[in-house]
Amino acid sequence: MFTSPDGWIHYPRPNKRATTRLFCFPGMGAYTSLYAHWPDFLPTSMEVCIMQLPGRLPEPDISPDAAFSMVIEAMAEAISQHQDLPFAFFGHCLGATLAYEVAQQLRRYNNHPGPDQLFFACFSPPHMLYETLPFLQTASISSDIFFHVNYVKGQRKAHDLFELDAMLWQQYRYCPGEPFACPLTIFGAELDPFVSADQLAAWKTYTTGRFALQMFPGHHCFFYTDARPLLDAITGRFQPSLNGVEREPVRN
Repeated sequence: MFTSPDGWIHYPRPNKRATTRLFCFPGMGAYTSLYAHWPDFLPTSMEVCIMQLPGRLPEPDISPDAAFSMVIEAMAEAISQHQDLPFAFFGHCLGATLAYEVAQQLRRYNNHPGPDQLFFACFSPPHMLYETLPFLQTASISSDIFFHVNYVKGQRKAHDLFELDAMLWQQYRYCPGEPFACPLTIFGAELDPFVSADQLAAWKTYTTGRFALQMFPGHHCFFYTDARPLLDAITGRFQPSLNGVEREPVRN
């Protein structure tokens, strides 16, 4: 695995022959290692790039208690240095909101194209967060989520990360932005205790392009034990396009 000098991006399998990139935004309390095996199930032409949240090692170049806006700006700046290829964002759980806000931040940069496609999983759109997940504004945010996520029950270190991420997310305030023009696909889990299919469908207003909602069996972290069905869906739906934007030549 290679990590960018600023600590924000992890590359489980650096790929100099890649023609596309998939930037992954982990959910609350998650490590980049959860995505480390994804290159095994994606086309060899795609490079997987995993965004690192504060509080993990190697530490991104920002304090673990940094403001939410600072994290968004730092992530967008890191990604802006890697836009020579068409790319997509994938964000799970609270990572979906991170990916959304980073995509909006990239739009504010002159001459920096945004994602060619967006893939979000298992989370309400930003304008509905506090309606569907009211505990996001309370001191019990970490314990309320931690209770439902079976894969981390009883793990003290994981709980500490939930607490750290909770401090970050309690700062979040949604500010409406223009819809994206790129395709947007939402993935959901049929037994997810946090969000329903109807709530996921509300993401449709966030794009003027193609929209799709695809549900999977299982709970909130449905792809943690077997990511292949999800990655097959991403591969089948990802249609990279330069969208009329001049990009730097592909790396040798």
